[in-house]
Amino acid sequence: MSEYFKLIKKFIFDVFHPKGNYFRLTFAFAAGMFFRILLMDFNLLPHQVLNNAITQNLAEILAVISAKLFSIISIPVHFDGRNLAIYDTVGVLITNTCLGLRGIILFAFFILTYYGQFIKKIIYILFGFFVIELGNILRICVLAYVQYCCPDKFDFIHYYFSKFIIYSIILILWILWVEHFSQTKLKSFKFIS
Repeated sequence: MSEYFKLIKKFIFDVFHPKGNYFRLTFAFAAGMFFRILLMDFNLLPHQVLNNAITQNLAEILAVISAKLFSIISIPVHFDGRNLAIYDTVGVLITNTCLGLRGIILFAFFILTYYGQFIKKIIYILFGFFVIELGNILRICVLAYVQYCCPDKFDFIHYYFSKFIIYSIILILWILWVEHFSQTKLKSFKFIS
């Protein structure tokens, strides 16, 4: 029994000790969530940042790439700036909240607050940006198709399933960073030896 008590004590020490990996993971997650909420949900980014040429161009690029993907599989679509529609549906409007900025901010602060060389972090954040946006393009295509084939399921797919996909991509990228690119690796922890 004392062996299990020692293991639990070691686990608690690893989680809450400032030099432990689990503490850093918890801190990185908390920092990412804090800055995502602070910058995006409390509208601390001024409208000039969110409504500028970069975000407009990013939305249009996402629409163009999504339309190209549909043309590859021979599904006719039309797009007008930020709106992408299959046939004569209302389509999907790619707004600033659909650009993946929340996920990118979350991911960037995950990486910035965890171990690793700064230049590697910047390169990995740029890589993560492109991977998250690829996931976002897939999400836009799925939403446009759902709008065409079964519009009654659109809200569920939009609010729950697509967020699950994007946050899963972020989690996988974060695990890859922790396990393969940062200076430390998580130690496997066994309760039973």
